[in-house]
Amino acid sequence: LFESLLWPKEAWPETERTDALTALVEGLGPLLSHSDSALLTDAARLCVQSKIESIIWSKCFPFLSRLSTEEDDARSRESTAAVCRLIRACVALCSENVQKRVILSVLHSFQSSEEDGDRVSVRVATEVLAVLMPFLAADEHLTLSTLNSALAIIRSLPDAPLVSRITVRIILMLLNCCSSSSSASSGVLKRVLDELCSWDNTERTLMCLTVLSDHFLSHHSPADPRLSPRFWRTVQEGLIDRDSVSRKRALYLLKRCAALSEEDDFNCLHSSSEKDMLFKWAPDKSRLLREFWEDYVLVMETLEENQIHVVRPVLNRIDAL
Repeated sequence: LFESLLWPKEAWPETERTDALTALVEGLGPLLSHSDSALLTDAARLCVQSKIESIIWSKCFPFLSRLSTEEDDARSRESTAAVCRLIRACVALCSENVQKRVILSVLHSFQSSEEDGDRVSVRVATEVLAVLMPFLAADEHLTLSTLNSALAIIRSLPDAPLVSRITVRIILMLLNCCSSSSSASSGVLKRVLDELCSWDNTERTLMCLTVLSDHFLSHHSPADPRLSPRFWRTVQEGLIDRDSVSRKRALYLLKRCAALSEEDDFNCLHSSSEKDMLFKWAPDKSRLLREFWEDYVLVMETLEENQIHVVRPVLNRIDAL
């Protein structure tokens, strides 16, 4: 049955064939985990596991390399998703060493800008890592390696849509997987925040901060951006950026910070100098500060409008700021 579902090296397998092979591999899971030798001898178990591992290296990876050279059209995306499902099913039945080898092989695509015929593209590697996230997040070393590689490629990659995909499919999913472990989540969040705030690309930093804002701007977050002067400088630069999307993202982050500060009685009046204080909040002045930031946000949002009859009514709010 295995052999009948495999495809020749140069062939483009139908999604139905790939899904059928995935179902077969998944069905073998209970059998391989059962210790009763009457159901499956040790020799037969090793043979099956060897075939499953062979599917990864001799079928999935070569096809992923081929997909990496194709256009990112509907057919390629469908095939990529199908092969990713197959890899996930196979990896789930492999040893930890094999799981690690597979993940490191995919990560290799993130760690070098050079692509050859045997390496999958960053686009395809992103999808593979996304389906392998549960196995990856269980290993602290792999988690940090993936995080560092993803952040590095996000910072340097010129393709904005691909940057968004990596941020959502890798960074966000990694944070979601790590959220069950407070210690792991704390380290990962701090690492991400420090890295993002060190970038000199305001537009890209704001995009990432916005996507990850639910993790950063939550109650008792271990990596609170409101305490970071570099975060506020990024927001400040975003508010006056030439790109309207960046301005909206900066304003969104400002509103989230103000709302969260009011909810958790945040105290942010301890900066070393008045000049460094780009954001202020004190529990005893919560109402006054909320009204101030609401006026500020209203003015900034209104200034994005092009119609004078919309802008004029709020101009008097500027004097109150």
